[in-house]
Amino acid sequence: MGSSFLVCVNFALVAKDVTATLQQKGLGIPLIVTTPEEALVALGSLADDCMLRVAVVQMPAAQFAASSLCAALRNRSVPVIILDDGPPDAAADLAFPILALPFFTEDLERILEKLVQNS
Repeated sequence: MGSSFLVCVNFALVAKDVTATLQQKGLGIPLIVTTPEEALVALGSLADDCMLRVAVVQMPAAQFAASSLCAALRNRSVPVIILDDGPPDAAADLAFPILALPFFTEDLERILEKLVQNS
């Protein structure tokens, strides 16, 4: 059984930084996409025995909570970190840790420690 992680980020530099951090944490092989639609295709292509360790998704939290991508990740019990470059949304599903853009690598690492520990 292999492991992987999903990075769905539309800024190449941010995607590279997130990917490098997750790889340093030993979370597996990256699936890097730029849109939720691409993410759904990537999820569909994973082998049944591949463990998806975490997903980092750039999208407003409320929009993500109502998306097909959210449903697909929940079905696989994948911990999710939201990257949001907008103002905080009071209606957001706070079941997801949210990192406001821009963020420091240390902020991502702190959230990862909690998520990976709890999963």
